[in-house]
Amino acid sequence: MSKQLTIGSLKKNILDMKRQQHNEIEDTSVNENQSILNGRQESDHSSKIFVKQKSVVCAVQPMNEMTLLDSALEQSCHLEHKCKKGTCGKCTVRILKGQSVLSNPNDLENEKLGSQLGDGYRLACQALFKA
Repeated sequence: MSKQLTIGSLKKNILDMKRQQHNEIEDTSVNENQSILNGRQESDHSSKIFVKQKSVVCAVQPMNEMTLLDSALEQSCHLEHKCKKGTCGKCTVRILKGQSVLSNPNDLENEKLGSQLGDGYRLACQALFKA
């Protein structure tokens, strides 16, 4: 006997996935804060970057020669995006932690975001991880 999928069951699955992702991020933050309080920084969190787009918060592990957007998508962080060229601005994220692992903003980001760069915003499709 197979279970019939309904809109309600799909919505429940999506909500459960979002709750699980949120809990994983909170657990990561709590563990990281405990490590700092204990006077040590765990190495697997030291280079993670925490980004926020609308109500979505993700912890992204840097991946060589990839943009922040591609790395996030590869790690199941579903950031909104469209053109991947830096022109639409749909992939704009706020960097909550880990700005230092990103390269400096390029001309497209400077043009599109302007003063928002100073508030920690970046175009995920243009932000590259430092080598």
